[in-house]
Amino acid sequence: MFWLAAAFEHEPGYMDAEYYFVSGLDLAQGKGLYLPVLWNYLNDPLAIPHPSHTYWMPLSALLAALGALWGGQFPAARLPFILAASLVPPLTVYVGLRLHQNKHWAFLGGLFALFPVYYLAYLPTTDSFGLYMLLGSGMLLLAGGRSRPILRVFLAGLLAGLMHMTRADGLMWGLVLVACVVVEGKRYAGTKSERLAWAAALGLAGLAGYLFPTMYWYTRNINLWGQLMPPGGSRALWLTRYEETFAYPANLLTVQRWLASGWQAILAARWQAFVVNLQTFAGVQGAVVLGPFMLIGLWRLRRRIETRLGAGLWLLTFAVMALVFPFAGQNGSFFHSGAAVQPLLWAAAPPGIAAAVDWLARLRRWQRGNRVQRFVEVLLVGACLLVSGVIFEQKVIGVSGRAAWNAGAGAYRQIEARLVELGATPCLAVMVNNPPGYYAATRRSAVVLPYGDEGALLAAGRAYLISYVIIDRSNAFYLRRLYDQPGDYPGLDYLDSVGDARIYAFTKP
Repeated sequence: MFWLAAAFEHEPGYMDAEYYFVSGLDLAQGKGLYLPVLWNYLNDPLAIPHPSHTYWMPLSALLAALGALWGGQFPAARLPFILAASLVPPLTVYVGLRLHQNKHWAFLGGLFALFPVYYLAYLPTTDSFGLYMLLGSGMLLLAGGRSRPILRVFLAGLLAGLMHMTRADGLMWGLVLVACVVVEGKRYAGTKSERLAWAAALGLAGLAGYLFPTMYWYTRNINLWGQLMPPGGSRALWLTRYEETFAYPANLLTVQRWLASGWQAILAARWQAFVVNLQTFAGVQGAVVLGPFMLIGLWRLRRRIETRLGAGLWLLTFAVMALVFPFAGQNGSFFHSGAAVQPLLWAAAPPGIAAAVDWLARLRRWQRGNRVQRFVEVLLVGACLLVSGVIFEQKVIGVSGRAAWNAGAGAYRQIEARLVELGATPCLAVMVNNPPGYYAATRRSAVVLPYGDEGALLAAGRAYLISYVIIDRSNAFYLRRLYDQPGDYPGLDYLDSVGDARIYAFTKP
């Protein structure tokens, strides 16, 4: 299934996947965790190349590097991700067996994971979805185990560290590690002091597991910036709209400015994020047709610690992405973060279906039996397959057979060809809407167009020694004049248009 999906995806497809791909490719080529790419200015970067993964975490890039070592390009770099995606359906079967010990239900949950609707387009590319599903499910399974507590807590810490290295919000999954320590500490039979000593030993084992994959990351941050985490990340708390993620200079993003926007705007943004995240649950995580059955199934399985922890982490993630980071949450972060509990949701759907059919049979006084339940199950699997195909066709194949997924890279290559004709040497950098995508397509250094007016554009261009500016339709908010009325402006010389993109050169001082 995922090899078939990958056959239509010749490019990473969007900024996140492109960033992981190019950082992994450069890492495989011995360039380290540095990139000639800036996609935001949050940590006040001094120049390019710049230390990579100051906002997004590095584990997906390391996986891409492993694949790139084998083949050197995108088809090879995505191999570990296709493997991770391929492990998700059988893991979902195993999660189901652990939760309810019903083989039929477990197999049905695996079928839902095999036809994952919105996730089908994203699982085979160089992004964190499949990896996060595996790690999150592993954490929940370890929490529900009973044997070898020291080893199990160590492994829980290891997976918690890997989750943090996959996504910054993975740090929240450390709560599962804490739960493992608390539960095992309560199970220990002994005096109070002995139980405390046992809990301390478990805590040290969990901490050692967590530090095993994260110690290098923290050491790197201390060496580069003198602190455990890269600077600038907290500025994302003070956005008043998503586009300010790309503001230049980023020191404009302050709590005073955020408060000055007014409580009405602050609360409206969080309400909108709440609504969008609910839609994400219904359409993406709930696979359009499975959401109510997932909720019913979770309720039926509520006595399991895996269910309680998974549902709790899902609710916590929902709250963080609606209240703390509302703009990131409604622009893909909740979509990414929620993947950690997705196998649990798929595994919970079949018992929910059985409960709903049983309730309906009692209400309508139908004859009890498996025929109606089997009919509903086949109908839902068919619906997941159909909707997966329709959404995949829209996102990847595109209208009239045009490869929508690959179109962005193709457009950037056309622009690059024109830049070369205009005399752009390889050492000259560009300013563009999607710097990782441009670098992936052309290997030319790139920084993001700042959110702001022409003054911000000129200031960022001077600061990072940029030679060319590419403005397309999606950039035209404050820069609409440069897009709608191409021509020479103070500090910018108009060169040409390629498709819907306008190419400018910064005027030499």
